This record gives sequence, structure tokens and C-alpha cells, in this order.
Amino acid sequence: MFSLDVANAGDLPLLATVYAVARDGAEVPVAPYSFWIDARTDGHLELPVPWLAAFSTNALAVRLQGATMHQRLEAPMPRPFAVLWFLGGALAVAALVAILSFLHPSVTRLDVPASVLAGANVGMTYATNGAGTRTWEIDDVHGGRIEDGSLAAASGSATIPAPRPVTQTAYTLRVATSGAFGSAEMSRPLIVVTPQPPVRPPRIISFSVDRAAIPDGGTLTARYRVSAQSGDVLAIDAQGNIIAQAAIHGADGAVRLTLPRFGRIKDLQLRLVVRRGAQLAAASVGVEVAAP
Repeated sequence: MFSLDVANAGDLPLLATVYAVARDGAEVPVAPYSFWIDARTDGHLELPVPWLAAFSTNALAVRLQGATMHQRLEAPMPRPFAVLWFLGGALAVAALVAILSFLHPSVTRLDVPASVLAGANVGMTYATNGAGTRTWEIDDVHGGRIEDGSLAAASGSATIPAPRPVTQTAYTLRVATSGAFGSAEMSRPLIVVTPQPPVRPPRIISFSVDRAAIPDGGTLTARYRVSAQSGDVLAIDAQGNIIAQAAIHGADGAVRLTLPRFGRIKDLQLRLVVRRGAQLAAASVGVEVAAP
């Protein structure tokens, strides 16, 4: 704010023009720009000075013009020290916020493969900011820590070992940074795949019966040698009905089957069926039940 006392003791009005004087001498208009002072009049004016003009100019001038006079008054530009203090404080606060933002820990990047083999190396790319220590960890689905370690660099790539579960398992890979100004973390899902050995199909090495003709109601012995987990020996008639059945025990052995009485000659098929998992193998021999 610029204060101005004006007085016109003459008999004619005067035109007053207000402007600021720039550092290079140029005139910069300042509101209210110009006004008339009536004859034989005096008064006091308060002229608001824009804060930008206060910083960019050196002086404030008033030019008085009349029919018989031309006069120029000049005063140094008042400096708004409150604005200077405000700007200085704002700059200091902004600098402090910038420093704290720089020092506050954050994790801005974490890239890991979607799945890896059990026990293989997991390659990850990460980036952190701020002051603090950096660590990694692998957690199970319940939040239990499986493996962990530290990261020396603020950003870059690292290789860590994957867990060795018995079956395919989901984990969480987490990178965290913490310090005096706070903490931050970022996590990614990680599927660890455990390769299963291929299942060998069951195999029948040999299968035979002690005789091809059996008396009605008699007993026969079937001998076998197999590579399988389990199996059965079945006596089946021509219509597909199971007449007798016995389970095998071990990979090399024999089973005894007692047949019912038919009262006539009957052709049967003796079938060995073995299993390993969901896979099957079978072999058959024919036998004849003699008439009584």
C-alpha cells in the first residue's frame, strides 16, 4: 500500500497519473492509473500496489499536469516484507516436504515370474526409494515365512531360491523397505511347481494255469508274474459273467480259484487284470470245465 497526500492550491484542476518505474526506466501503469484533482482541493490517497510490481520495479511515481504546470513526484517502491516472509516460509516447507518425500521408503517395482520349478532360482527385478534397509521374503498361504534375505542395492535384479514343496503350491514373494521415516512393501504371487515322475504303465510278464481242463466243481491254480500295484484273476463265462475271482498278492505268485458245478461242459476264460494308478493291463487264457 502506498500513501499519497495531494493538494491543488491553484484555480485550475490537475491531472494525476500513477505509474511504477521499472529497473530499465520503463513506465508500468498502476491502478487507478489517472485521476483529476479539483482546484483548491487537498486530500489523502491510499494506492494498492500489486505484489508483482513491488518486486519487479524500483519506484512509484505520480505525474501532475495542468494548464500552467508539469511536475513529477517519485518515491522508492515499498517492499512487502510479509510477502517475502510468506514466500520464504513456503519455499522452506516445500523443501522440507521434498526432503521427507525423498527419504520416505517406498517400493515402486517388483517383477517375478508367475511360476517356477521347486528348488529352482527365482529371478526378480525390483526398485525402491528412500532411506532404509531392504529385505525379501517368501510366505505361504497362511502368512508363515518360508525363506527370507536382504537386498543390498536400492534397485536392480536378484536371484533367490524357490521352496521345495511336495506338490504344486502357491506362495507370496514380498519385498519390503523400512527406516526411520517409515516403511513400505510390495508383493507378488508365486506358484512353485513340483515335477512328478512319470507313472510307468502296469505290465504282465507271464500268466498261466496248471491245466487246461478242469473237473466240474474243481479247483485251478493260476500263476503270474507282473509289474503292477494290484490285480485280480477272474473266471468269466461266454456271457461275460464273473464265475469266480481272487486278488493277486505281490509281483510274482499264484492264486487258487474254486469253480462252481455246472453239470455240463462249459468253456471259461481266465483273465488277469492288473493296475498301477489309473492304468490297466490284462491277459487271458481259456480253460474247459469237463462234464461230470
